[in-house]
Amino acid sequence: LYHLESNNTASYLTKITAPDKAAIDYFGRTVSQSGDILVVGAHYSDPDGFTDAGAVYTFDISDYVQEEYSPVVSLRSWVQEYDALYADITVDEEITLILRVLGPSLGTEDAASGTTFTIYDENYDELTSNSGWESSANASQLQELNLSPAHSSEAATLITLTPGVYSIEAEVSGYAEKILQLELFSTDGQVFDKLSALESWNMYKAGANIHLIKSDVTDLTTSHIFDATDETQIPPLVYSQSALSFLETVPVGATVENFEVYGKQGFNADAATFSLLEGDNNNSFFTLDGNGTLKVATAFEYESGSTLEVQLRTTDDASVFIDNNFTLSIIKDLSGLNFERLVAVRGGVPSWESLTLRFTLREGAGIVARAIGPSLGIVDNASDVSLGVEGSGLGNGLFMDDWVDYDNSFSSLYADQLTALGLNPGNDFEGAEFL
Repeated sequence: LYHLESNNTASYLTKITAPDKAAIDYFGRTVSQSGDILVVGAHYSDPDGFTDAGAVYTFDISDYVQEEYSPVVSLRSWVQEYDALYADITVDEEITLILRVLGPSLGTEDAASGTTFTIYDENYDELTSNSGWESSANASQLQELNLSPAHSSEAATLITLTPGVYSIEAEVSGYAEKILQLELFSTDGQVFDKLSALESWNMYKAGANIHLIKSDVTDLTTSHIFDATDETQIPPLVYSQSALSFLETVPVGATVENFEVYGKQGFNADAATFSLLEGDNNNSFFTLDGNGTLKVATAFEYESGSTLEVQLRTTDDASVFIDNNFTLSIIKDLSGLNFERLVAVRGGVPSWESLTLRFTLREGAGIVARAIGPSLGIVDNASDVSLGVEGSGLGNGLFMDDWVDYDNSFSSLYADQLTALGLNPGNDFEGAEFL
């Protein structure tokens, strides 16, 4: 009798034999286990003198059966380059948790090759971190619980948390853009009485239910309520593959977005279906096929509105669904337009201050605003500048650090067009935007 460990190795437990064993009985030809009971067949046993009648033996293996644990929560996410998957935990009673961040054992092409995590308290002081479970101080305990990850490059630890609020940051080793999975296990009973909040993209418990709300830099928001005790009701999570934006000149029938879906372990993404919802939205401007491809159904004009709201429903192979709201941005086609410099203002900016320029645009007018620092080429030029714009026609305004998107999700949607027009800043650490 062997135990299959989580790293796919087997450890010897004991040897089991028939009490009336005899040669050529074929003991062990058939084996079945149910909990603590092991059933073994012997096809050619001779019970009570009946030749080759066969026999069945039962054994109590409770001394060898290890308790299996299911994750309290399992969250799989596509993590952007130099970003992390964040989770906040509110602990009401002292609780022992096993935290794992899986990568290569997910078995998908885009899975992280290695993972790391850091746990912080409510003051954002680091409690512990790990970048390979074998280096954890409690690696042996993880193995005893059969919760050690299958790969040494995956992070895991066992930690006891007292009442309070804690934050977890799970990252991809090397900061690449990959998929990882954050899992929390507990050996304690009544775990949901001890954790009143499990928040990852705002995940929290209310009564007997877990509320899951996800939002990211693309303004994607998903919300769902599912039974905390029934893993089959954990909904799929939907992701966009691009910046959720398209040129106003895109032709009817063109694809503007492809949505991907991920789910709990064992989730069959190919069986998931997508559909548009009726309601107060702009769904009539698009078509969406069952595979998550969003296409344009009408002609657009930037001046008629630069943002659109789309609502879709994603249903998994167990008929569990989740509704998502997406904000899509229409990008003005700048080709053929002539831009002339209107004003250039240079000033010394004290620490934590900004250089402010106020102006009024007539309706329908557009400008390119740039914030220049390193390109000035002087001793005291700023090494990194940000451009912020607020106005009556800009909603909540914008804040954009760098004109080209190399590690910042708030970079300009117009980077390519500004480059084509020769209006891009001379340095990646300078801001630019079309308004």
